[in-house]
Amino acid sequence: MNPRIFSILLVTLACFLVGGSLGAQDKYPEKPIQSLIPYNPGGSTDLYVRALTESMSKYLGQPVIPVNKPGAGGSIAGAALVNSKPDGYTIAHLNPSQTHPELMVYFKPAPYTSKDLQFVANWGYYQFGLVVRSDSPWVSLKEFVEYARNNPGKIRCGNSGTGGRFWITAMSFVKQTGINIKDIPFQGDVETMTALLGNHIEMGIVTFWGGVLQQIEAKKIRPLCSFTEKRLEELPGVPTIKELGYQYREGLGVSYLGTFLPKGTPPNITAKISEAIRKTTEDTEFKAKMKKLGCPIWYLGTKDFEEYDARDAKLIEALFKEMGYL
Repeated sequence: MNPRIFSILLVTLACFLVGGSLGAQDKYPEKPIQSLIPYNPGGSTDLYVRALTESMSKYLGQPVIPVNKPGAGGSIAGAALVNSKPDGYTIAHLNPSQTHPELMVYFKPAPYTSKDLQFVANWGYYQFGLVVRSDSPWVSLKEFVEYARNNPGKIRCGNSGTGGRFWITAMSFVKQTGINIKDIPFQGDVETMTALLGNHIEMGIVTFWGGVLQQIEAKKIRPLCSFTEKRLEELPGVPTIKELGYQYREGLGVSYLGTFLPKGTPPNITAKISEAIRKTTEDTEFKAKMKKLGCPIWYLGTKDFEEYDARDAKLIEALFKEMGYL
């Protein structure tokens, strides 16, 4: 075959393949999207994500199907995401401890790193607090801290996984107060609350979501403080940790909850999902659901989300170095 004709055929074939690929991307999505959740069903993250995906389906024109993949502090879901095909049909909703497993290597192996993830958008965040049972003898944080100091090792503290954000909040509190507690990790808020109500632990570091707020309203648990910068609208009578005199590090009392794709996903697919999330966060029905669940809405587009995460990762890295974990 004439070399010139062969070259023309190769170029034509390449254009056809690229054009076909771009055409498929333009039609995205053409089938249901799998939506990975890093915690057990029924907890705060699970309910937040299910509310999001229900509305996202409307804006993407295809079902977004929640799939729970709990375990290993959420890194099982993260690993499943990065090992999936980067075609936009598998997404995951992660918080910082799952976004940066390389910072958690002291506690568990890192099956992937933050470089394997494509940021899409942030859409919500957790607000942390310390709770005890209502029949406990501690009415204030001061009383609780005094007891813990006088009884080292007797307080069992539940959180959603060693090395994760709940645990980081708990350990920062321990460092500030100088108390000694037993760390009891669970796979999400539901397990922590079940253990607390069952008298298997004395305190829990939880997010103030709908299920926790209901237990507070029913006077089954008592919030002693929040780790947020300001008092929560839902709990105006609960003081912040700073109000109580502790110099708690800014930014540790909240944790983002965002959506990710595997690295290598085409930019236009990332943009379509980010735009669907933006529209969802402005959806009246979604806003009402999230308010009922106790999850503040906070949208950050891809670039802003990446920049926020970079600052947050530096905060955690500095803290872990201080604590001797890095």
